[in-house]
Amino acid sequence: MLRNVFRWLAVLVVGVALSIAISPTARADSSDDDSITRYDVRGTLRTDGSLDVTLDFDFDFGSDEGHGPYLVLPERMAIEGDRDHWRSLPISEITASSKNAPAQTDIEREGGAVLIKIGDPDVEVKGTQTYHVTYTIGGVVNPKATGSGLDELSWNAVGDQWEIPLSDVSVTITTPAEIERVGCFTGSDYGTPCREQPTKSGRSATFAPGVDLEPGDGLQVVAGMPAGSFPGVQPILTERYTAARVFGLNPVSGGVGVAVLAAGAILAVRLVRRIGGDLRFAGIAPGQQPAAGETASIERDRAHPVAVQFHPPQGVTPGQIGVLTDATADQKDVTATVIDLATRGYLRIEETGEDADDWQLVATDKARDGLRPYESRLLADIFAKDTVVNLKRGGIVKASGKCQQALYREVTDELGWYRGNPSTVRSRWILAGVGILVIGIVLIFALGFTLRLGFVGLGVALLGVLVAIMAIWAPGRTAVGTAVHDQALGFKEYLKTAEADQIKFEEGVDIFSRYLPYAMIWGLAERWTKIFAELARRGVDVPTPNWYVGAAVWSFSGSGDSPFVDAINGFDSAATTAMTASSSGGSGFSGGGGVGGGGGGGW
Repeated sequence: MLRNVFRWLAVLVVGVALSIAISPTARADSSDDDSITRYDVRGTLRTDGSLDVTLDFDFDFGSDEGHGPYLVLPERMAIEGDRDHWRSLPISEITASSKNAPAQTDIEREGGAVLIKIGDPDVEVKGTQTYHVTYTIGGVVNPKATGSGLDELSWNAVGDQWEIPLSDVSVTITTPAEIERVGCFTGSDYGTPCREQPTKSGRSATFAPGVDLEPGDGLQVVAGMPAGSFPGVQPILTERYTAARVFGLNPVSGGVGVAVLAAGAILAVRLVRRIGGDLRFAGIAPGQQPAAGETASIERDRAHPVAVQFHPPQGVTPGQIGVLTDATADQKDVTATVIDLATRGYLRIEETGEDADDWQLVATDKARDGLRPYESRLLADIFAKDTVVNLKRGGIVKASGKCQQALYREVTDELGWYRGNPSTVRSRWILAGVGILVIGIVLIFALGFTLRLGFVGLGVALLGVLVAIMAIWAPGRTAVGTAVHDQALGFKEYLKTAEADQIKFEEGVDIFSRYLPYAMIWGLAERWTKIFAELARRGVDVPTPNWYVGAAVWSFSGSGDSPFVDAINGFDSAATTAMTASSSGGSGFSGGGGVGGGGGGGW
């Protein structure tokens, strides 16, 4: 099975590899004035259907020196009307020589083509050099070709991939049977009859295009012999693993594939509902928990309305609410935590004055007693080396990662809001999905190559993708977590709908700063800031945030939108950025090309 897998992987890169193999610019640098001034081809057809080829050509290196010529010969071709097989044209017995130039050969095979580089990489030659090349092509005969009924040699003696011009081109074919019919075609699509008519005499025929061949022009020669001249000879075919073949849709593959996907999807959905669905206290209003000493039964949570809350859940920080909202501790939660710690006096945020999108964090001397573990860890990591840290150049990336992990542990192990660490639960589902996907891919190869049932493996692979996607919904809240979440949603509704004339101030409390970090969690910071800018325009005495130092604060009051809106948005964006910086032919007598071909140039 592994052998078949590797074979399929090879097929996946055939197109790219073949184009690289045939492209002279990918193999060598041909001079602009390189050319072939004589190109004499002689082919001797064997009774086994193979062709012995002899090339004698004069290569003019033009104004530059070069190492030598190279040839690219295809060893397989697509078959019109047969998507399951390649026409194989194996190249063998390659030799090269030259009287006055190095002629050692470097032969490479890839992507269904053979590259023959002639010359010494350490020696350059100039002027016109003569080369003699021989090789054998297998499987070139088309027995009883459709259209003519003859046994044919329809061969692209000069391929259409040459990037240099060829002149004085001639082809001589010798066959084991008398030649009854000949044809000659040229052009980029082998569709133009040669100007010079081919001639035949017994078992030999000669061909010439009658014109110089420009880059991209090929030469196809056709010789027809009586049917039966090559007894037992058939084109050499090899399997071609196309997507249509591997994923062949039939009642068996389609039915099994869909059944596997459907059954797996149903099982996955039921599993995620069972393990990942939220729980709630039965018989108690949303957002409420049983009183001390009381117990309540627990049931599956269902969609329900929540009442507006004018305060965040008691004792719950913005970072905790961020994880409780989407089961993810991300940069947004860390940024909100930084703002929250600033509003509570543990640090200041200052504009540097050097860059419009840069700030510095300044640690205060306020005692850190009573902070949550993740908050203490964040402050310690940010100010590990200094009490003043530039946002872009500080240790915010390292601090962010550790803070996120601490948040996951806190909401799971200490607060009990989730039945399992959300990060761990998601990772397990993703790992399971990837595992199923890999199994599906292996089945695609194994079943596709052997039984043409790749669609079954595709169903398994798609199931793996579905399982990985369902990791989003896998983390499940406990009943306590759901109750706190309901309170948070009620407070979110307040921040989302409150207007300037609905804000209730508390004496000695900077309500703007207190609730800003929560607004940031839900993407409502700009709205919240604009409400207080509106209050300032109305003449309401809005406390100036003492945790932010910069020109923007002084514009909190006045006409127009407050620059403090842009400042907060800018800090949010800059902090997030700082935290994240861190794949048998028909007759050839109508032209259109035959077997073989390729091209070449100089290197």
